[in-house]
Amino acid sequence: MKIQESLVKIETCDSFEALKSAMQGIIESYGFSHFSFIDVGDASIDEPFHLATVSREWDEDYRGFNMVQFDPVLSAARRRNTPFTWDEVARNESFQKKITKRSHDVDVLAAARDHGLKNGFVVPFHFVDSLGRQNSACCTFFWKDRISRLRFMLKRERHDLHMLMLYWAQKVMDLNDVFTKKHKRFFGENGESISRSSLTARERDVLSWTARGKTMADIAEILVISSHTVEAHMRQIMRKLGATNKTHAVAIGIFHNIIDL
Repeated sequence: MKIQESLVKIETCDSFEALKSAMQGIIESYGFSHFSFIDVGDASIDEPFHLATVSREWDEDYRGFNMVQFDPVLSAARRRNTPFTWDEVARNESFQKKITKRSHDVDVLAAARDHGLKNGFVVPFHFVDSLGRQNSACCTFFWKDRISRLRFMLKRERHDLHMLMLYWAQKVMDLNDVFTKKHKRFFGENGESISRSSLTARERDVLSWTARGKTMADIAEILVISSHTVEAHMRQIMRKLGATNKTHAVAIGIFHNIIDL
């Protein structure tokens, strides 16, 4: 498939399903088997946005063992602007040190190989969202054929794949309204928009002091209220922000510019 044809195909997509189908067809024309696009920049979301065509078995293993928390590919994607392969990650000096310590990072790539995924081509994507915040995502194209064929193909097609992915990822961002509502990226309790007005002034005070390491008793003394009242405020904060605990609430508060540090 020529790159011009691929760009036109992406441009006509008006949904995530259409984008997923288009990308799958494009990467197959280059010899890849599947792909996985994942948001890697939002620490306030327990399960990041994920759009993929990988096998159900690999998806269940990746999610079930919470590999997103220690995947070396995602770590590398946050720090790079240009595409890379799994081989390049594995050759990295710091990664080699982790191998000797038998870190969890080794298990992710080994698990992928167990599912027949011999290598991957990764395209990082960094962008500024509608609120002006820096964010990152990446797309991995999975390879099941001989590694020599992958290397030969990338010599000719690496830059085209990079451009296609950037264009495709931008199309995902163009569907921002659906993206945010479906995955609650900017939405809290009942799907309502998260903003400074989501919390009362007193609740923002409690969350801000919590972010600065103060205990419930400390905050009660600072605000001249009872510890019971502080705890009640924190329960309300967690409910409104959809947080599972105080640390999660602080992360959401900072990410959504409700509080500053």
